[in-house]
Amino acid sequence: MRKACKVTALALMVCLPPLVWWLGIASPWIAVLLLAVGVLHFAGADSGFARLQGALAVAVGVVIGAGGHRLALYYPVIVNAAFLLLWFHTWLYPPSIIERMVRRRESIDAAKSLYLRRLTLAWCGIFALNGSIALVTTQFDDLTAWVLWNGLGAYLLVGAFALGEYLFRRLTGRAARPGAAA
Repeated sequence: MRKACKVTALALMVCLPPLVWWLGIASPWIAVLLLAVGVLHFAGADSGFARLQGALAVAVGVVIGAGGHRLALYYPVIVNAAFLLLWFHTWLYPPSIIERMVRRRESIDAAKSLYLRRLTLAWCGIFALNGSIALVTTQFDDLTAWVLWNGLGAYLLVGAFALGEYLFRRLTGRAARPGAAA
């Protein structure tokens, strides 16, 4: 059940930018969509981070439902800021969030821990860049530009970074070799 809730929440999140563009920012369906995303995040939550995502979606959905339609445009900014703060906090106070995820599957030596800390900081840069561009798109009176970035560009940026890091790791063996440092 948890996995189904997570997958459905993710699918609805991917649909949000195109629906804002298609239905319009003032559509009550946008508030309903965000409320549904929030409830699904809570139902599928297995971490405080998932509950935070749920709380953000519910809060923004309630504000939009109460007439704060323009806030829908800021949802990607808020999500990226939350990711940035959480990941940076775990970088400041280790173990980093990535290290916690990896430790669930395998043991980690000091070199791998250092690599994962640096990777966490790199992800912070991605969240800062993505959130900044999302914020810039809210300042234009052009919903198409907002949808192009938040519904396509942001996913391409995150996907390209994740793929690049994966290929880097596989090609160099950086995170796998004992004593290898990034």
